[in-house]
This record gives sequence, C-alpha cells and structure tokens, in this order.
Amino acid sequence: QSGGVKTPIKVMPLGVDVNRYKPGIGKFDFGSDTNGFVFLSVFRWSYRKGFDILIQAFIEEFSSDDDVTLLMVSRWLDCNEKNGNEKIKKDFAGIRSCMKKSDEQMPHIMLYNKPVHESHMPSIYNSADAFVLMSRGEGFGLPFLEAGSSGLPVIATKCSGHSDFINEDTALVVEPEKYVEVSSRGEMAEMAKLCHFYEGQKFPFFGRKSINLLRQYMRWLYENKNGADNKVQKFRRVINENYSWNSAVDRVYDRIKQIS
Repeated sequence: QSGGVKTPIKVMPLGVDVNRYKPGIGKFDFGSDTNGFVFLSVFRWSYRKGFDILIQAFIEEFSSDDDVTLLMVSRWLDCNEKNGNEKIKKDFAGIRSCMKKSDEQMPHIMLYNKPVHESHMPSIYNSADAFVLMSRGEGFGLPFLEAGSSGLPVIATKCSGHSDFINEDTALVVEPEKYVEVSSRGEMAEMAKLCHFYEGQKFPFFGRKSINLLRQYMRWLYENKNGADNKVQKFRRVINENYSWNSAVDRVYDRIKQIS
C-alpha cells in the first residue's frame, strides 16, 4: 500500500480456447518417432522452469528398457540461435554427467527446439500421454491449462501463479520442500542470475524429496495410463467453467462495467 497500490485487487485471469485445445485431434509431426508413453513438457528454456529437476528425475527413474519418452518442446530465446542451442547442450551435459548410467542405459529424451506456431500447439499436446512441468515460478501458467484442456494428466509444482488452479483435485502435485531467498552469491544463484529483480526474492526449493516424488508420479502414470482420469475430468471441468476465453472475457466485461 505504501507504493500506491489500493486494495482490494481484482484478478483478471487468462483463458484457453477449449474448442481448439481438446482431446482427439491429430498429432504433431516432430520429424522423428517418439517411443511408447510420452511425457511432454512445454516451456522456455530457463532455470526457473525446473528442467534440471525434470531431466534428473526422468533419467533416474527410467532406462532404455522402458518404452517411454521425455519430449521437451523448448528453446533458449537468444537472438543467436547457435548460442541458444549451445546453452541447452551445456545444461543437459551438466545434468547427464551426474547420472550413473551408461549411454546404453539412458531413457529416450527428445528436444524439439524449432519455433512452433500457436495454431500447432493443440496437436503437440495431443501427441503426448501426460504433461509435466516442474516450474519454480509462473505469472499464470498457461501451458498447464492448455495441457489440461487437451485431456492430459498433469504433474506440476504447487506454488506461484498456477496454484490458482493446480491442486490435488486437478493434478499430481509436488509441493516445495521450503522457500529460500535467492542470491547470486548464495542459495539458488542460477535463479538470481536470470533477472536482477529475483535477487532477494523467495522462491520454492525442490530437492531430493521432490525428485523422488516426481519419479513416483511418472512411474505410476507410465504403468497406469488411465489412473489419473478422475483428475483429468475435474481439471477440464474447472477450465471450462472458469478459464475458457468466454469466462475470461465475461470477467473483464463485468469488471469494466463495475468501475465505469
């Protein structure tokens, strides 16, 4: 309030086109085959998105004996595409070097780092069996809604903006083990280096307990493909009732009438 912000604050959420993001449409052509059960993650390549937790958990839990794929649709948004690709390779190599598995034992991991037109996104979600994103922070978390509207079971962190609609009823959730104040010279330095506004802010910490829980969730979905159908149906109802574009427009329209 000292900064001039007046309460109450009215939240106007985003929305998703439920007529486009739905199950049963065609699959996207990634140019190569995905193996068996597909875990999809859609994000900008950034430490904030938790790719390190996701990749580590996937490599630890699965092997080449499992008919499974981790498909990451992601790019490092650098003006120089070569720099972006090198950044991703370096990050992956750092995680891979800590894994006690030979190349022959490694599970199937795919990266699709080409620009994707928004019109193709529904078919990308329909190419997967489950959606997973271990984000450390979101302003809103639109990919969760797009995945849920597309009928995918969702594995997600329970923190930040997407906790408005991500809970135990709608997803398999991983709660933070604690919150830490990030510092470029201390804890979660990678987060602080992303943006100077993050310095001194508290962000969720996901450690060994979180990795083990994520492994359990992925294994369970892999072995029980329809096991989360109840959560999928509940999430789609929540989206249709509260986060469709029609409902989002109605909220904005009603608020404009109130203040005018």
